[in-house]
Amino acid sequence: MRLSTKGRYAVVAMIDLALRDHAGLVALSSISARQQVSMSYLEQLFGRLRRCQLVESTRGPGGGYALGRNPERITVADIIRAVDDPAPVPNGITTAAARTQLPVASRWKSFGHASTRRRSSVWKTSPCTNCWSSSA
Repeated sequence: MRLSTKGRYAVVAMIDLALRDHAGLVALSSISARQQVSMSYLEQLFGRLRRCQLVESTRGPGGGYALGRNPERITVADIIRAVDDPAPVPNGITTAAARTQLPVASRWKSFGHASTRRRSSVWKTSPCTNCWSSSA
């Protein structure tokens, strides 16, 4: 399975955040410097992560980001779903009913569900020092 660039950077940024979450709010500028990812790119990713309630933000001096829920309840699949765009729909298909009637669409949908289940079951966050542990 391949991760998109967005997914990869988001997972790395969330690991960085989780490792420092105990110390309070973490500034995006510090994640940017440690991970060598541009601030504007991180701002886009963290906007999506915030909308999915995976992170919380505090604005102003001394502000930053913290995990939005217990790290044991955040999966890699959650992170990827938050930042990745949905799969493109074939040209010419305009209604939801028509999309679901396509043989390829139903197989693609099944693959998407299986892929998400696999990502959800393989990795989960852990409070341990190496941050991610396999649950398989």
